[in-house]
Amino acid sequence: MNTEIYLQKLYNIQKRILLVSRLKKDEYWNTRAFFLTEEYNPNIEYNHRSMLDNEVVIEWDLDNHEMNRKYADELCKRFKKCNIEFSKFSSGNKSVHVHTLIDIQSAKNIPSLKRQFIKFFTKGLPQPDMQLCNMNHLIRCEYGIHEKTGNRKTLISKSPNYPCVNEIPAFVWQDYISEQERISKMKLTKALSPLSNSDAIKFILDTKNFEGVRDGRKRALFALIWTLKGTMSKEDLIQLLTNWYKYVQGNHYTEKDIIKYIDYYEVKTYSHTFYKNYINDLLTDLGQDKIKIL
Repeated sequence: MNTEIYLQKLYNIQKRILLVSRLKKDEYWNTRAFFLTEEYNPNIEYNHRSMLDNEVVIEWDLDNHEMNRKYADELCKRFKKCNIEFSKFSSGNKSVHVHTLIDIQSAKNIPSLKRQFIKFFTKGLPQPDMQLCNMNHLIRCEYGIHEKTGNRKTLISKSPNYPCVNEIPAFVWQDYISEQERISKMKLTKALSPLSNSDAIKFILDTKNFEGVRDGRKRALFALIWTLKGTMSKEDLIQLLTNWYKYVQGNHYTEKDIIKYIDYYEVKTYSHTFYKNYINDLLTDLGQDKIKIL
């Protein structure tokens, strides 16, 4: 098999694959094209490609070549136990690349999902190169030349049906969700730094305080919109508030509803008295009479 044939298999999974030809280490990264588009030239040897959006590549880049391969072999054993299909390639230098494709479903933070996937399957092993979790990262093409050694990236072994998309184990999804909740809480607290010492805001931000509460989520959502608007980009605000609403088990509003209210209240202003009374009334109804905004 050659690079083009392998790329065709990946193309069946994702149409947009960037290719780069850089056959010597002192060359620039100028010769590039998207696979099977007009600028693609089959007579050019492309030895780098972009990772697929749902592709996970794991490698250890230690000086000890044998240890790099040992850890890759252990990883592949773990994949087999969980029925994760994969391919294992020699990089053409000192490391081994293990590739797999995952069903990212509705994940909004794909790099974070990839990190949680890698952390789970490499638990107890040295941490591999996590930079490969970044989107649009270039890697060496399968069967492509390594510009430093002149060796080609060659197949060691692969699962019978690879390349194919694998379902992520449920426990990895749970790790991802927990990490997104932690990040959301951290960002919310940071964004509200002027009010970070307020017991009232701390109470609202703590999603655990809404467990078993039948009312108050909608009003708390509006209070957070008023407090957070202008402290971050609209995209970040949408992500933070939709995550928060999800974690407090709100079911009255959809993400589209939340976006609508963010747009509506973006140009609205309220007096401190109105804001104070609104928050204090909310806290009273939640059984927190002693927590007040002055």
